[in-house]
Amino acid sequence: MAVFVAGMALVLAGGGLLGIAWELGVLRGLREGGVDPADADLVVGTSAGSVAGAILGSGVPLTDDLLPEASSLGRELERLMQGADSELAGRIFELWQADGGTPEQPVRAQIGTLARQATTVPEREYVDLFNRLLPPVPWPQVLTVTAVDVDNGSFVAWTARSGVPLVPAVAASCALPGLFPPVTVASRRYMDGGVRSGVSADLAVGHDPVVVIVPIGGDMARAYMERDTAALRASGAGVIEIVADQASGAAMGADLMDASRLVAALAGGLRQGASAAENRQRFSAHASSE
Repeated sequence: MAVFVAGMALVLAGGGLLGIAWELGVLRGLREGGVDPADADLVVGTSAGSVAGAILGSGVPLTDDLLPEASSLGRELERLMQGADSELAGRIFELWQADGGTPEQPVRAQIGTLARQATTVPEREYVDLFNRLLPPVPWPQVLTVTAVDVDNGSFVAWTARSGVPLVPAVAASCALPGLFPPVTVASRRYMDGGVRSGVSADLAVGHDPVVVIVPIGGDMARAYMERDTAALRASGAGVIEIVADQASGAAMGADLMDASRLVAALAGGLRQGASAAENRQRFSAHASSE
């Protein structure tokens, strides 16, 4: 018989600036539909998902008031990327996607080497954006943030018990190699957690149900979902997938860093979150512990 140690988990995937807005919309739609995402026993955040997870865990209201500051910071992110070496970024992307977007540790280490070589804005300037975006609160007890060590390609999943500060951890989880600088956390430097997996739903094994929220649709998202949720499904956990649909994808467009589309992205997520909440029974554990 399946055994689960804890209740609902939320898995918030990567997806750029618009992914943050879309995920916040989904979370708000779930709450307004009667499913409170703050009731989750675990929140796994990767890249954009780490920002959405930190905002959720802070307890601040999930309202449109978050967007004006996000719009301003989004424009600054666009500015920070303007000096990126497109050739180097292309080499990183090829390595990253060569094995379906989930490279093994040796390849992640190669990506990290290139990330260290990239010409980017200073780390302090990049991290300061997250100081302004995230509420000034302690690390939420349920939040896990993922990142990858640029020196050896090892994967980390920080929690409140890890003893690292929240803001640089989230900034590291979002640090796209080649575009943004690796971020120093506890004397080591880290890059985007999506270099290991854009979803990391496997970290939610032992929870039921597991709600996987992914701002990027299409074949790549499906492949990620199948890999990352295999262990969850094998354990008998209920897996609820909320993936950006065609309308949300059209609202966000191809450039997930386009700050002009933040409102449209949030609206798409709000619609999908409310729709997902209509069947509230899906969000209850369906397998009992021994």
